[in-house]
Amino acid sequence: GTWENGIWYRDVAKSKWSRMYSGLPSGEIEAGDFTRDGIADIATCWSSGLWYQNGRTLRWTKVLSTAPYQLTADDVTGD
Repeated sequence: GTWENGIWYRDVAKSKWSRMYSGLPSGEIEAGDFTRDGIADIATCWSSGLWYQNGRTLRWTKVLSTAPYQLTADDVTGD
């Protein structure tokens, strides 16, 4: 989720909130395992485009220079 002090995730097993990033995106945020490593990643829109953050490395990668109107994370290929 996003709050005024950044992007946070909830580790249910540890009953703990952790901040993934201190900045605030300009659009929606979605979670999913985009890198297929078993660790949740996030995708979000910034004014500079569509980005995702690798949950293992916490590094951001730009996917597109433009941002979509809405984000939806799902297994659209069925794999």
